Amino acid sequence: GRSPLMSPGINAEYGIDTSNVEVEQEVVKKVIKQLEYYFGDRNLPQDRFLLREVTVDNGWISLDTMLNFKRLAGICSDKAKIAKAVEIGNSELIMLNDDKNKIRRNPNKPLPKITEAQKGTNNMKTVYAKGFPLDFNIDQAEEFFGKYGKTCYIKMRKNIEGKF
Repeated sequence: GRSPLMSPGINAEYGIDTSNVEVEQEVVKKVIKQLEYYFGDRNLPQDRFLLREVTVDNGWISLDTMLNFKRLAGICSDKAKIAKAVEIGNSELIMLNDDKNKIRRNPNKPLPKITEAQKGTNNMKTVYAKGFPLDFNIDQAEEFFGKYGKTCYIKMRKNIEGKF
């Protein structure tokens, strides 16, 4: 039976049951966007932690591990809702395992090999911007730059105190 200590929708033996889980469409979009960012062509090759994790279990990473990412946890900290978002979010990049407790990058979409020429091309598409307010956050940056076209990757440089 189910332990009274476990969250609704979570069963340790069988993973996560998403059949009665509802997720607002806006949350689905944000969760998918964030997961696609983490596992995307631009971020994943530079993310030492995720690169190490994807080698452990055939690319699968537990939702528990994913919730250590503050940005994802800030969007949604409920594993059953994240699983449901991946299930119904129609992502071509992110897959959910059968137990609905792990995700991975679609193996049919391997990371591209980055050549020196591509690094040069990426640099030609790079913009460095400064002068934003000290309390400016990544969501505000996405909104600001989104007015001018599609962005693939935004990195905010932090100072010594860890502030942007």
